[in-house]
Amino acid sequence: MTELKTLNPDLEDDSIEEENEDEQYEKDKLIYDPEKINIVTREPTIEQLLRRINKEELDLAPDFQLTINDGKELWNRRGQLFPNLEFCESVRK
Repeated sequence: MTELKTLNPDLEDDSIEEENEDEQYEKDKLIYDPEKINIVTREPTIEQLLRRINKEELDLAPDFQLTINDGKELWNRRGQLFPNLEFCESVRK
C-alpha cells in the first residue's frame, strides 16, 4: 500500500488536534449518540426511482434548491451564489 506523506508536517498535527476537538465537542453537545447511527447505502433501480417520483415520494426540485433559468442569471447572481470567489468584470462575448 502506498503511504501518503504530508508536504508540511506542521499542518498534520494541527489538523489532527482540530479534528479531535470537533469530535469531542460533538460527543459532549449532541443529543444523539453518534455511535448508534447506522447508515445503509442502497442503489435503487430506475424503475424504483420513477415509481417514487410518480407517487411524489421523491422530489427532484425541493423548495430550498436554487433555480437558475439561464447563464445570464447565473452570472448576475454570482456574488450571492459564490460569496467567497472573486470574479473579473471583463468577459469576452
